[in-house]
Amino acid sequence: MEQLSGQTGGAVYLPKTVHELDLAFDQIAADLAQQYVLSYYPGNDNRDGRVHLIDLRIKSRNDVRVRSRKGYYAPRPTTAADW
Repeated sequence: MEQLSGQTGGAVYLPKTVHELDLAFDQIAADLAQQYVLSYYPGNDNRDGRVHLIDLRIKSRNDVRVRSRKGYYAPRPTTAADW
């Protein structure tokens, strides 16, 4: 589960006690209250049927945590010949 969540930009919480469960919910609430969404849509010229890696960094801040997908798949555009 940790590997899957790491690849998709998520997080895993595995509390073993009720106290750890409370801490996990506190962390989830803090994450949700302080999140931003950044979107990227590749142009058709980048649709080459390959996986493209993403490396997202915040230059002006060193006090933030960035969680993002590791990459995306850019399928080739479909044509009438594909049908």
